[in-house]
Amino acid sequence: MRLWLIAAGLWLLSGCGKVEQRSSLILLAPFEGRYREVGYEALYAARLALAETQSAFDLLPVDDGGTPEFAVQRARAIDRMENAAAVILLGQYAVSPEVQEALSPLPAWIVGWWGHRSQFSHISELFPEHILGLTDQPYPQQLTELAQIPDLEAVGDVGGLLSFVRLRLTLGLPIEDVTVLSAGRLPDHDFSQRYLNSAPFALPPRLLASQVYDAVMLIARDSQRRAEDHESPLRLYAYRLDAQGELRLDHIVE
Repeated sequence: MRLWLIAAGLWLLSGCGKVEQRSSLILLAPFEGRYREVGYEALYAARLALAETQSAFDLLPVDDGGTPEFAVQRARAIDRMENAAAVILLGQYAVSPEVQEALSPLPAWIVGWWGHRSQFSHISELFPEHILGLTDQPYPQQLTELAQIPDLEAVGDVGGLLSFVRLRLTLGLPIEDVTVLSAGRLPDHDFSQRYLNSAPFALPPRLLASQVYDAVMLIARDSQRRAEDHESPLRLYAYRLDAQGELRLDHIVE
């Protein structure tokens, strides 16, 4: 499935997919390598949101290429698409300032905290700004770097990834002492069932699913609307990991 998905995205970006010129919502995220769970959790959540809103958008998932240089190349190709309406960005490469600049003036939304803020007016942030300074991740860092910090106290959305939990456990480092800060709500039973019913091969949703779902709902209503114009202020949730790597809400950060 991964190869088909990435090949389809590159085929459309090359300009060959011009049979139907519906507006496209682009999902630029990692779909290969260590961070692939980011892309697939986002993909299933975005599909669910579009289905439930009966949106006219076509969803186009595009792999970030796994390096800063490839991510910029993909962003430039997206910016040249005539029917691109908006872009959702996830992962440390997709949210870089270079990618943000390459997408200009296409509206784009950063979902999750990956170490980069919006650098341009066409880029919206879907995380509360007071997450800055509260994590041990003040700049973009590889998952492997963060997981190896023995006394890690607080981390952004990367800490909610199963690959982070598994690597830390493999290294024999504690996970119960780590606080995960995120704008994402822990999916409730109803959302989880709808998510899993829509994607039979998906793993249970974690923090990224609710964030992407909300982002797509917002964009489907008005692709030009910025996150800070949304009626509900973004909240910052603090989660703790239990011994099995499951997330538990600890408190809401004011």
